Amino acid sequence: MKPLEQVHGWLSRVQEVETKVEKLKEEEYPESRCSKSAYKLGKKVSRTLQEVRSLRKEGDFKDVAQP
Repeated sequence: MKPLEQVHGWLSRVQEVETKVEKLKEEEYPESRCSKSAYKLGKKVSRTLQEVRSLRKEGDFKDVAQP
């Protein structure tokens, strides 16, 4: 069975977001008490969470493969 093109594209976007999340988890801000650094990190996390929410909504497929 071959995955549908729509599903394949969605999986690629999921992998991209997973990579972003891993990078965010590894990011360290030496000045952790710096409000500017915390703000920047918060914005990145917020944007990434929005991407995750969007992908979850898009990921409800009726068919995922064709024979």
